[in-house]
Amino acid sequence: MAAYQSAPVSGTVAGQAEILRGDFVSIDYFDVLGIGAAVGRTFTADDDRPVSPPVAVISFGYWKRRFAQDPAAIDKVILLGKVPVSAPSCSSPL
Repeated sequence: MAAYQSAPVSGTVAGQAEILRGDFVSIDYFDVLGIGAAVGRTFTADDDRPVSPPVAVISFGYWKRRFAQDPAAIDKVILLGKVPVSAPSCSSPL
């Protein structure tokens, strides 16, 4: 079982702000759905520790549209609201 909640979120990438659709998901979300990462990784147990910095998995569509599928976009820090978040991967296309 996995949990998720969708909500719009303010995102800033390379100084450019935009409103994004955010899906806030539990650590096991990708495992339950059987979805891996197209590039990079999905969440690990270390990401679920209270002292771990926040991470995000960007969608394949956003990676394609915003970053032209550039692998260098992976591991960039983006701002979600005012919180810096590392994006270690993009999810596989559905």
